[in-house]
Amino acid sequence: MTAQQVRFISEYDDLVGKYMKLNSFIKTVEKGLVNVELNCPLELLKEQADVMWRYIEILWERSVYEEVDLNPVTNGVYYEN
Repeated sequence: MTAQQVRFISEYDDLVGKYMKLNSFIKTVEKGLVNVELNCPLELLKEQADVMWRYIEILWERSVYEEVDLNPVTNGVYYEN
């Protein structure tokens, strides 16, 4: 595996982790399971999550051209937005 492929996988893995944490936080706030005062509108966080999801999709598409196998990273799990 080349250094570029390693960086690509790392970027994808980091982004997916951040997306999952943000998405989980949004759902927790929506369900009222946490009592926090947000510094920004929840809609802005949702928009950020949507953009992050699109970035994940773009990286997945790029992986085909870059010949980077992301399946070991996701363990066969397809993340849902």
